[in-house]
Amino acid sequence: MSGIVGTSHSKSKVIGRSKGTAKAWISWHSDGSTHADYGCAAMTDTATGKWYINFDSALTDADYAIVLHAERQNQQGENISFVTSTSTASTARIYNRYDDGTFVDSPHCDALIFR
Repeated sequence: MSGIVGTSHSKSKVIGRSKGTAKAWISWHSDGSTHADYGCAAMTDTATGKWYINFDSALTDADYAIVLHAERQNQQGENISFVTSTSTASTARIYNRYDDGTFVDSPHCDALIFR
């Protein structure tokens, strides 16, 4: 993902600098350690299948969209990732669980934040 930061295209602008582009993105392990990120100050592992993403700069408000990916853990069921309604302009709360409701740490996760 880092190859798209600082580049432009006739139909897009530099990431985070114009409306319709990602304000932040992050790629992390289940223990909360990050592979890479842009616009994220920290990733906190708060419990099994639960993480907080703190942004470098607060967004305008908590009315943003997040695209999530979570690598499937074993073959137990489908992973369902979601953002909680208690997310704020400076912190996104990410939850990951199996379709049966059990929270799970996925080996690798990604999030893209749009505002």
